[in-house]
Amino acid sequence: MSDIALLCGRVLLMLTFLMLGINGLQVWPSEHLHIATRLGVPGMASAVAFLAVYLLVPVLIMLGWRARLLAMLLVAVTLIDWFAGGRDWALAQRLGLLGTLLSLAPSLGGLLLLVGAGSGRYALRPD
Repeated sequence: MSDIALLCGRVLLMLTFLMLGINGLQVWPSEHLHIATRLGVPGMASAVAFLAVYLLVPVLIMLGWRARLLAMLLVAVTLIDWFAGGRDWALAQRLGLLGTLLSLAPSLGGLLLLVGAGSGRYALRPD
């Protein structure tokens, strides 16, 4: 795969997750505390952790630092977030729960491709 294509794909894919993090700042801390309560973990600690993942990890992946490992982390956190109640309930009512999970499929698929292909040559730490 072309290293330039990997770089462009990495940046474009991570813009989606970075926007989720920025949006998370707007609903801070109510939405994050709701998810923490559903998970049964200490509220503020997990709220900070989720927000840090959605803000920091996309930037690190864009830069190409440990892209495979961080992409796996982002897949896990995204699925936990979805299953714990971070779903868009208006969308869920229209599409059903399977439909909302399928709306995540392109992002999750892109992350899994990144896990398989790595960050490419244009990265802080190529894998």
